[in-house]
Parts: sequence; structure tokens; C-alpha cells
Amino acid sequence: MEGYTNIIGSSYDFDDLDIEGRVVDEWSAEDERKNALNFRGQKRLDERSILSERVRLDNGQQAQVFSTAKKQDSVWYTCHVCSDTVVGLSQLRQHVESKKHQTNMMSPVHPRAKFIKLDPKENVALEPGEPVPPGLEEVIIKNCIIQPKLDASKSAPLIGLEFMIELTESSLGEGTYYYCLLCDKNGTERNIFIHFTSVFHYMKYLSVYFPTVARKLQSLPNRKVKKSFGLLVTEIVADIEARYGRLKPRSETHADFHATGRKDEILMAIRDGPHFKETDGELFDEKATAENVDKKNKELCAPPPPSKIEETGKLDENKELTG
Repeated sequence: MEGYTNIIGSSYDFDDLDIEGRVVDEWSAEDERKNALNFRGQKRLDERSILSERVRLDNGQQAQVFSTAKKQDSVWYTCHVCSDTVVGLSQLRQHVESKKHQTNMMSPVHPRAKFIKLDPKENVALEPGEPVPPGLEEVIIKNCIIQPKLDASKSAPLIGLEFMIELTESSLGEGTYYYCLLCDKNGTERNIFIHFTSVFHYMKYLSVYFPTVARKLQSLPNRKVKKSFGLLVTEIVADIEARYGRLKPRSETHADFHATGRKDEILMAIRDGPHFKETDGELFDEKATAENVDKKNKELCAPPPPSKIEETGKLDENKELTG
């Protein structure tokens, strides 16, 4: 793209149980197994019990498996063990019962880096220039200079903003620069908007986090009708944004970002953080059909509707003819 260059789970924390004097005569091992399964099943379906689950971290501390945030009249649940974010209690229950979650929960310890609790106010805790409280440098994502413009941008959906890095304080006088770590692209403020609203970026994000709809789109026989295909992809991404909202970019200085190994560290932290992802109940693949590409193409080829001025002129002409 012009203006861009390539850049090269858990053990449960139960209280100690006093099992002395336990009566087992009337219980068989099978009865106890069924009872335990029922208990765990009930626990998984109860929100309070789900949110009370804790796991042991690799630094010896314990942390809650889930954190919550309320956005757009919905409750978002982030599973730090799986690095998944779901919306609503129904999706939370589906996630807890998924094979992925249950497998990850079997791990005896979990990396501390995955347990970053974001601020409920759309993962921002500070205004630009406000100092970070001591000890919280690793858990707060600062507002970026570009954030007001992102908030004001409504002409096209913006997805994958968590992969945008704003680079500041260049010693070479380059000004503020931007990277998309998902696509390995960089550019100016103007160019980064073009990139983040491009079909290339949309499809990259879909292929990673919404693979079902991405596969369907890539298999469409008429996907080479680029403009129509692009309109359909944009519409699907807009549906995802309408459902989940937007995440936010993060800021780094040029010097820190280009330090040895730092870019890889940031990318790993982003990948381990929250993302919008497909779930069993929401794949967003209903519109990914060849018929919808054809429909978009017909809409593009259709003549524009007459303007109000033209319609008024025709009415005046008819009055003169019939008068």
C-alpha cells in the first residue's frame, strides 16, 4: 500500500478441607464422581461462581480468571487464561464449557503477563500527560494522541486498533508515526487511517479472529470483483464493530519501540490481550455469499436516483403542460 513499508490454563484455589470423620459408607466412588461433576457443572453456569475462580501465576501470586467491563449496555468478560473476550452471560457460559478453556484451566501455573485487567472505561485509565501510579506501568494503556480522531471517525469501521502503535518522541524529528503490528505496516496519521479501513487489514483481522467468515469470503467465486467484494467485507466488519465496539491503540516512544526485542514483546502482549473473536453463537458469516457480492455489484452499477432539484423541475414542467 502506498505510504507504507514492510516491517520486518490452571489449578483451582480451594480452601483446605477438613476430611476427618467423613462418612463414606453410603457413597460409592461412582456416586461421588457424578456429584462432583454436577457441582462443577452448576458452578460453571453460575455467574458469581465463574467470576470467583482464581488460578496460580508463575510469580507465585493468585489472580482471578475473569475480569469484567460494561460497554454499550453489555457486560464484557475477559478470560485471562485463554486471552478471549466474550459479551454477555450466555457467551460466558459457552466459553467456560468449551474444550479450550477446560484444557487451559488444567495448567498448574499461568503467565502473569496475560493477567492484565483493563480499565472498564474502554481500557483507558489515564488522560494524556497524567502520571501513571507507581507499580501500575504494566497494566495501564495510555490514551494516544490520535484517539480523539479515532473516536470521531464514523465513515468506516475500525477493527484491530489494539494492534496500532503510536510512536512519539523521535530524536530525528520524524514526528508521530504509526505501526500496525498485525499487518507489519507503518505510516503517517493519514496513511494509518487508510490502512485500518482497507480490505487488506479487514481480511487479515478476520482471518486471525473470525476464521469462519474469512474462509467463506476467500472461497467466493466472484471475490475478484474487488469493489463489490470490498463493500461486502466492510459491511461484515461494520456488523462486528456494531456488536462489540472498538479497542484502543497504545503509545510507545521511538527509542523504546526500536530497542532490541521490544517490538516482539509488545506484539506478544497484544496477542495475549483481549480481542474480538468469533464464538459458536456469533460467526458473522451469514452475509458471506456470492449472491451478496452480486448484489453489491448491481448497486454499484445502478444509476443514481434523481436529485430533488430534478424532480421539482419535472413537476413544474408537468404543471405547465397540463395548465
